[in-house]
Amino acid sequence: MEPTNFSWFIDGKIAALGFPSSHTDVEFLCKIGVKQLISLTETPPCLYGMKLTQVHIPIDDMTAPSIQQAVAVHCRFGLGRVGTMLACYLVKTTNCSAAEAISIVRRKRPGSIETRGQEKLVQEFSLSLG
Repeated sequence: MEPTNFSWFIDGKIAALGFPSSHTDVEFLCKIGVKQLISLTETPPCLYGMKLTQVHIPIDDMTAPSIQQAVAVHCRFGLGRVGTMLACYLVKTTNCSAAEAISIVRRKRPGSIETRGQEKLVQEFSLSLG
């Protein structure tokens, strides 16, 4: 069974999900080939001793990450913080506008990018790229 709100954002390359709260969730990630978990929650999940590298970038819930934190991939429910990071990734890698990136993320992951502050961060990130 998949972890809460799991989906591939870019097939076989970048996945997004809610907090992996059980041994089964972490085991699932390992079985599908995930090698690194980027945790955006205040407290990172337990990896239950599995071979998975974890990067912890704590971001308060319902807030936007700073531009320096714009990397990716899991938060508590896999929507606000994750959606913001995914939109920034699209802006950076595909040269699309912030509005296009937000639209793509929301289409692929309904409910993503929950606050105006999160939308604003994607716009600021886009502008920072010149």
